[in-house]
Amino acid sequence: MLWEVIHTYPLERVHSVSGNIRLETIKNLGVWFGSEHSVDAMPIEDELLEKIAGPDESDDVFRDLVTILTWAIDSGTLRRDEVQLLARIELAEGDPGVAREEAAAELGVSRETLNRRVCRIRTKLMQAVSGDMEAKVSYAPRRS
Repeated sequence: MLWEVIHTYPLERVHSVSGNIRLETIKNLGVWFGSEHSVDAMPIEDELLEKIAGPDESDDVFRDLVTILTWAIDSGTLRRDEVQLLARIELAEGDPGVAREEAAAELGVSRETLNRRVCRIRTKLMQAVSGDMEAKVSYAPRRS
């Protein structure tokens, strides 16, 4: 499905290309596997649903992200402002292009400059985390 979306992507749509491709792929997958509206709603107890689907791990993912970003600040890998910018851009709700435009305007830089800055921050973090994983350095997050 992804390759079909990429293959048929209109070249004149130059803003938020990756976001448009993701959304178009999800939309096509929804059509391919059937619309959620075509499925009859059936009430089910929470305990049974948890046994079937497993526990909600979204809190664990968020906690892991907070742990990594806290480690990055504590270890001197990233400055606090870099973590704030990375979180603002990567965790933006809604249209990611709008978040980038707003951040670029606030910082007084072009969007291209902002994109390069975010890429450098992300790369620095990934390299630092990879180095720690290879060295098997343990890290316990600060307790509140």
